[in-house]
Amino acid sequence: MSHTPGAVINDPSVPPDLWTEQMLRAWKHAIDAAKHSPRDKKFVNLDDLLEVTDHTVRLSSPRSLQACLHLGIDPSEVVYRPMDTFAERGMRREFQQIKYDHHETQRREKLQRLKEERERLIRKSDEDKSRASAASEKRRKGGGDRDLMDRDRKRIEALRRRQQREMEQMAKYEAQRQQMADENQARVEAERRTAERKKAEKLKKDKEWQEELRKKELEKVKEEEALEKRSRQMAAERYAREQQQMQIEAERQKQLQREAVRKEQERQQKQEEFRRQLERIQEAQQEVLRKRQEDMVRKDQERQRVMEQQNKERQAANAEARRLAEERHQQVVENFAHQLAKRQSDYEHKQEELRIKLKMQEERHRQLEAEKRRKEEMKEQQRQEVIREAQNERERRVQELLAKAHEADMILQNFIMQKKLANARRAVEHQIEFEDKTTRVENIKRVKALQRMQILQKIEAETDRVRRLLESRQHAQERHRAANVNLSIHRQSMNQQLERLSVSKKWRESLSEEGRAELEKVGKSGLPSIGE
Repeated sequence: MSHTPGAVINDPSVPPDLWTEQMLRAWKHAIDAAKHSPRDKKFVNLDDLLEVTDHTVRLSSPRSLQACLHLGIDPSEVVYRPMDTFAERGMRREFQQIKYDHHETQRREKLQRLKEERERLIRKSDEDKSRASAASEKRRKGGGDRDLMDRDRKRIEALRRRQQREMEQMAKYEAQRQQMADENQARVEAERRTAERKKAEKLKKDKEWQEELRKKELEKVKEEEALEKRSRQMAAERYAREQQQMQIEAERQKQLQREAVRKEQERQQKQEEFRRQLERIQEAQQEVLRKRQEDMVRKDQERQRVMEQQNKERQAANAEARRLAEERHQQVVENFAHQLAKRQSDYEHKQEELRIKLKMQEERHRQLEAEKRRKEEMKEQQRQEVIREAQNERERRVQELLAKAHEADMILQNFIMQKKLANARRAVEHQIEFEDKTTRVENIKRVKALQRMQILQKIEAETDRVRRLLESRQHAQERHRAANVNLSIHRQSMNQQLERLSVSKKWRESLSEEGRAELEKVGKSGLPSIGE
């Protein structure tokens, strides 16, 4: 496969007339290349472009280039474009895929139209050859010069009328094209203003919605902070009440301890007083016993002295009495010792009971202290648990707020992203639609430029042919000269008129009244297709 020499670039800034001239040169160059190339050389045609994926390959077949010329399609429009050629800075892959799919669909549709046009051109070429052969045979078998001159005269008149009709048709087409271009430009401008207005309104609504959402989130955060502050205040109040209750309980325990200490001191004082009293009783009893013993000794001495003074008869009685007295003394001593032992036993028993009681009180006090500590520990655990629960609740609320804020942010970001994607998709679709409209308009302009060029070429060809006919006949030299002058003036006038119309684009003013009325009728019903 080869590349097209002098390939035309699809540039909308290139005027249609210049594009037509470039395409004509490329077509003629392709024809010359085909004539002077070996028979086995392969030229790139429309069928090849349906399968090839090399974006550097260009059309080189004369018939294919001719079909492009007649439909106003630039050869670069049907060349395959890879996906990466649609990449733009910041463009998403899916939008790149949309542009690629659209271009590929349009490219294949254009290739199908070009193939149909190529077949039509081939059939038309065969028909033209057949008609030319028949006309040549007819001229060869035709009549004399007079009939030929009449036919030439009639042909010239018909040519002039056809040229006038073609001028009228070209003027109507150009006026309709200009009218459609103005309407399309006005519609595009109106759509652009509407899109900008909608975009501004959307941005305003999005900003208001975001501001409202932010205010709601701030209010929610403030409510949560107030609730958290209230929770902390209630926890502080509850902690203060517990501390006050603990202080009251501690004061009560201290009072109980002071009371227990006071009672213990009183008990010890009573015990000491009892001990001293017991000692005094023992001392008094011992003193009484001593005095009794002394008195008994004294009495005994007295009795002994008396008894010594008495007769011996009474010694036995005294001895008996002494024995009885000793027994009684021994009994008193034993009784006193027994009482003293009993009192000592009672005292020791009471001391033991007192020790047991003190021990029980100490045990109760220890148990009370342990119970108090346990309750305080439980209260401290409960307080810590309440604090932890409050902290956990606060953490949970904060996490919920953060999660809700994150969720709201994600929803907002997704909403904004979806909006941006939708706007970007619409922008890509509008761009594709605008490029399609621009391409169609350029195609129509190129077709009209080719038609104008073909009309001028036909005029040139007919004029040259008539001039040659007139020059070949010596007997009609004056008539030939006059006709030649008239034709030259007419051709020059038409060329000047075409140039003025092409430059000024005032096609409507050049039409006749009937042409303008027909243009108004066509403008209401729509521009006829090319070839009508």
